[in-house]
Formats: sequence, structure tokens, C-alpha cells
Amino acid sequence: MKSLQKQGIEPPNYHLTLYIAGDEPNSRLAIRNLREICTGVLADQCVIEVIDVYIDFERALKARVVVTPMLIVVGDNPATKATFYGTLHDKKILLKYLEPESNGNE
Repeated sequence: MKSLQKQGIEPPNYHLTLYIAGDEPNSRLAIRNLREICTGVLADQCVIEVIDVYIDFERALKARVVVTPMLIVVGDNPATKATFYGTLHDKKILLKYLEPESNGNE
């Protein structure tokens, strides 16, 4: 991300909404993995919102959540939206999506 700022390009900001099902092991793992992904270089670029489908079932229905954990990523530069499923254990996939300087360089 530093290289983007040096080039005068504003790095994207992301709103990450993670839908979980209570305090289940997969829910805890997804939260932990997402927080690890969004630290370091991405720390100032990610806003994480965790929605428990047991508590806010209506919001989950509106977002069309059919399985948890489910992550919806909305970016602002350029405007993007993506959905990821599972515990986010393969951090490389999400990082590749979130780090624009790595896109197309492989």
C-alpha cells in the first residue's frame, strides 16, 4: 500500500461485514482470521462489522446470507463488492483481493 501512496494513488478503503452464527468454533475462527488479515498494512483501510445471524436475522435475510461464516467486502476505490465464504483460513485469497498492487503482478 505504501507504494500506491508514493505514486499519488489513494489506496482503497474496505467495509468488511462478517456474518457469523453465534459463538460457534467456525465463527470465532473467521473473526480471528479476518482481524489478522486486516492488521499491518491494511490496518487503516478496513472497517470490520460482525453480524450474528442469531441476533440480527432480518439483516442476514436482507443480505441473502445462506451459510456462515460469510464475508461481504465493499470497496470504494474503485467501487467493488465481493463475497467470501468460510473461516477465511486461506488468507492469501482475501489479501490478493484487498491488496491492489498485487493484482495482475503474478
